[in-house]
Amino acid sequence: MRILHIITRLDKGGSADVLLDLSAGLKGMGHDVYIAAGPTLHPQTDIDAFSLRSGIPVYHIRHLTRDCYPLQDFLSFFEILKIIRKVKPDILHTHTSKAGFIGRIAGRIAGIKVAVHMPHGHVFYGYFNKIKTRIFVYLEKIASMFSDKIVTLTDIEKLEYLDEKIAPDNKIVAIPCGIDVDKFSSAQNTVRNEFGISPDMPVIGWVGRAESVKGGEYFLRACQLIKKEMPHARFLVVGDGSLQGEMEALANSLNLSNEVKFAGYRTDMPEIMNSIDLLLHTPLNEGLGRVILEAMACGKPIVATNVGGIPEIVEHGIHGFLVPPGDCASMAKESLRILKDTELAWRLGNACRKKALNFSTKQMVRKIHNLYSESYEALR
Repeated sequence: MRILHIITRLDKGGSADVLLDLSAGLKGMGHDVYIAAGPTLHPQTDIDAFSLRSGIPVYHIRHLTRDCYPLQDFLSFFEILKIIRKVKPDILHTHTSKAGFIGRIAGRIAGIKVAVHMPHGHVFYGYFNKIKTRIFVYLEKIASMFSDKIVTLTDIEKLEYLDEKIAPDNKIVAIPCGIDVDKFSSAQNTVRNEFGISPDMPVIGWVGRAESVKGGEYFLRACQLIKKEMPHARFLVVGDGSLQGEMEALANSLNLSNEVKFAGYRTDMPEIMNSIDLLLHTPLNEGLGRVILEAMACGKPIVATNVGGIPEIVEHGIHGFLVPPGDCASMAKESLRILKDTELAWRLGNACRKKALNFSTKQMVRKIHNLYSESYEALR
């Protein structure tokens, strides 16, 4: 099959990771795969190097932006339409909201046989105010009419689509994202020395984009509470974003400048995850949380906010503990509970390692490939 993926941008984050892994996996199965994306300021990887290495052409949609600019959106529509007509795909797979809306309409006009959309997360709360959210829901209802399938990351996300009456049940399928489980489970603990953290110091990790929806502020405030009971604990913040400076300033104001280590954006995530004792994940909304899967593959217990698709992979008391979003006291309490009980930490970590085996990249690629095949054959 000829498969065209369209995404708003390939900036750092889970959606770019999923798209690139999926594209490479489908290419490895013998399909002709193409990618089209809007301007990418902070790429997840070197896009040109990825294209050269994988043999997957990447088209640039010059006017496609994340924010709403009517003229830009109008121009990007014709750019996308031109790419679709050039590639002539059997499968059009759109990713994220803006590319999904414009891409699916362009696909229908171009006569695409199968259109699949992947929103990459729970998008009906935590991002916009109530008015913008209702507009977004309305636009999704329109775009769903031009979709053959909508792929959600979790069953919880699927229920949200059904509750909003965006599409019927038979049009929505839940397929979780995948990670390279072997790569993470076999990595070494090589990062502590870099930050001057001794082996006897417990390390709590936070991994994500420094944006408000990821709740970095709550992590730091929880760290302050943890420090009071466990002064020798250290905290590793991994990732960058528009609020990185504010997070660093907050850490200083909370007298955490010695305890919190800001690692910035890293490409050695397997080694990072193997160097922490616990992942504290604090978003206000989350599709699934690839970083949770990465930590689980390394056998690390999880404390995470009970939002989005997180409860579908982290069972409270089995793989770690779920807490209300923004509840710093609960975040600190459950983190200390794990760090103070080595037997509990081992039990939770062992369960995490086993659970992660269900979320491999190979399984994700196979399931989406089967979805393509079934949808395409149904039209023949």
